[in-house]
Amino acid sequence: MYEVTSLYGKHPLIGDVVEIEKLCYEDSWGRRDFMEYLSQPNDYGKVISEDSITHGFMLYSVRARSFALHSIAVHPDSRRDGIGSFMLDLLKRCLHKEGRWMIETKVRESNLATQLFFQDNEFRCIGIDENHYHDNEPAYVMNYRIF
Repeated sequence: MYEVTSLYGKHPLIGDVVEIEKLCYEDSWGRRDFMEYLSQPNDYGKVISEDSITHGFMLYSVRARSFALHSIAVHPDSRRDGIGSFMLDLLKRCLHKEGRWMIETKVRESNLATQLFFQDNEFRCIGIDENHYHDNEPAYVMNYRIF
């Protein structure tokens, strides 16, 4: 069974998270970026592991009525095992308990695999954020709502 751990800046698994980030994203964050993000009052991270193997992580912000999912990544060796969906289900279960009704995320226009992943997990594309990324690539705004 997967173990879910809250991530903080000096967490022992931060090195694993940085490594997964590098494997998953061209424009990846380093240790300092994660530490800065996790030092913000409404920003959180979760790490998914099993038998001392780190499989993935997610970063999200808590807003008044929603969660903003900033990043979700699964180690390439652990993909297609349901870990990404498991992480999304964690957030979905927290929505009602915490009085929130939506999870929102943004996905690169060129990242069809991730768009389809979110679609398979009941997210809908609700708009386009033109020039969202530093290279001016648009982002698809996707969300999941509980009503």
